[in-house]
Amino acid sequence: MDEERHFGGYPPPVGGPIGMLMPIAADQLADCPVRPAIGSAAEVLYSDTSWRPVTVLGWARFRGSWAVLIRWPDGSQDWRAYDGRSLRPASGGAAADQRQDRPRDQQKDRPEN
Repeated sequence: MDEERHFGGYPPPVGGPIGMLMPIAADQLADCPVRPAIGSAAEVLYSDTSWRPVTVLGWARFRGSWAVLIRWPDGSQDWRAYDGRSLRPASGGAAADQRQDRPRDQQKDRPEN
């Protein structure tokens, strides 16, 4: 059985966890201008409820919403429908480490939770 057939369904695919963003065929975006990503480190929610790192390469308007071009950890890349519940900016990295090292009153760019 293929990955698209199991998207969002039960049982989960035998091949392991999958990213929870709906795939979009590249030919559906052929006429859409692609906007390069700014701050491309991100995380995608997988079907096993873990967040895993990805690289966002670009954005395109798609049917009144957005499509996002993602490079996956295995080096492959494809277009996915944007969903803010399943894609978020990366929480780690050097910038986050530097913010952690500064005194709390100097962490102005750090979001409050």
